[in-house]
Amino acid sequence: MNRIKVCANYDLRYDDNVTNLWLLEKIKKLYTFATKQIKYAIFQKSNIYNYYGILLVLNFIDDNIMEIFKYVKNDLTLKVFAYKIENSEDIYYLTENKYIVDRYFENDYKISMSSFIQADLNSANKIHVIVNNNIDKDANIIGLGGLSYIYMNKLNSNNIFLTNSISIYNDSIENGIVNSNLIDYSNLTLKLNDDIKYTLIINISKSGLKNLVYDILNIPNIDKIIYIGCSKKIIDKDHNIIITKYKLISTWSYLTMNYINIYIK
Repeated sequence: MNRIKVCANYDLRYDDNVTNLWLLEKIKKLYTFATKQIKYAIFQKSNIYNYYGILLVLNFIDDNIMEIFKYVKNDLTLKVFAYKIENSEDIYYLTENKYIVDRYFENDYKISMSSFIQADLNSANKIHVIVNNNIDKDANIIGLGGLSYIYMNKLNSNNIFLTNSISIYNDSIENGIVNSNLIDYSNLTLKLNDDIKYTLIINISKSGLKNLVYDILNIPNIDKIIYIGCSKKIIDKDHNIIITKYKLISTWSYLTMNYINIYIK
């Protein structure tokens, strides 16, 4: 795992084969200094560079946060240190850098600590290869949520990225996605050129599409759907609706935590 969420009373004994042990040592170091002030913390390591970030989610803010920062700031591999109050959108950075850089398809992307990543690096690499291999050359892409924008050719002005997450939206803009849109998933309206066909890449939360699936089915321009999800129950629910207009041509799963369905008209 390249991102780990840890509670203050977390048991730090790991015996799985996906946890990043280098990152785990960083967690152990901070938690020798843990206080009741910390509700939980998010640790994130770059998937290509040997550095990491910490986002502390706090019950309250006082001067002790500076003592915690002084304790870890001399670690040269620490690039981002930030904190926030639980249930607040405001994040405060004590480092100049605000992003962890991940690499996808030989391109570097800035990812904020509050944004989305595929935490398991092995799973992420498999997903990226499968999705990329199923995108037709020169395809126009509608990316819906998550990291779906990394599959877009930035030079293709027809590409569209949609998300309801302010963190993901800000990341997409930071990474040069020009046609990026912060939207309400409960009210999707797209004005598309009737002559342009699209591949839709879905990478939203484990809650699934909900009523958004019906809006998608009413978009005539979409001739292929690549659905990435982490809940089989929810994916199956959306699948039963999608196949009323599309044909399932391929499925993939990994460790019962990541799934891909591919559909065509």
